[in-house]
Amino acid sequence: MLFFQGSSVSKELAFDVGVEDVEPGIGLPDRKPIDIFGFYTGMKGDAVLARIKAMPIAPDESPFIGMAQLQYARDTYLAVANVRTEDKDSRGKLVVLLSSNASGNQLVGIYRDLHFRKGREAGTAGYLGAIEEKYGKSSVTEERGSETELLYGYRDGEKLRADTKADLCNLSLGSAMSALSSGATGRSSGRVFQEVRNNAKHENRCSAMIRIILHHPPTNTGRFNPNSVKSVQISFIDADRAFLAYQRDVAAQKELQERALDAPLPEGTGKPKL
Repeated sequence: MLFFQGSSVSKELAFDVGVEDVEPGIGLPDRKPIDIFGFYTGMKGDAVLARIKAMPIAPDESPFIGMAQLQYARDTYLAVANVRTEDKDSRGKLVVLLSSNASGNQLVGIYRDLHFRKGREAGTAGYLGAIEEKYGKSSVTEERGSETELLYGYRDGEKLRADTKADLCNLSLGSAMSALSSGATGRSSGRVFQEVRNNAKHENRCSAMIRIILHHPPTNTGRFNPNSVKSVQISFIDADRAFLAYQRDVAAQKELQERALDAPLPEGTGKPKL
């Protein structure tokens, strides 16, 4: 992905961006988008902003809304957003990543975490039931004492099955999720798209992946209570969509650069002085 934050070009070298939307549901079962806290794959930038405005923003916090611009493009687009939320039950963070306006400015990555207030912790059984009702049975579930991790891997429209997460998808999407969770910056966004490209070339690629981690609270005995959830982290990367969007965005950037090179050079308007 090519970001040019605050790019300034003369009006003579600013052009409209040719838009080619990436088809919805690439690589997902029945080609249906996946919803994460009201944000879904393929969601357009305007709809993402509207959804963010409807969230319970934490007091004294201003959402980071990262606008970007392809070089020589006339218009900017929503590239990333980082939002802190807070309500009576929990506080949390949301990070979203979108493709450029050349590929329809579509949402391709989501990270959401929630930390429940003391006394407001969720029950593990209820949480697992709600997850299964929404996303079905996980591809892999791993218990590690302090946390329960569920992974959903998809390839070419089919949900994958595996014994361990090491067998599910290659490591690229896990790295992409870590970059996304670190926050909405141009550097982390670039790493997400780099890992998406790595995933596309791997024999064990995934079209998309969801990772859900339920963190259990400690007890007075130094162990953890597996029946309660003190916080949850949900990450989603729509890898096939992100890869196709990246290819379109790079092609659009090349088109804009070629138009800028072919544009007539302005003629001076001042009077000659001798």
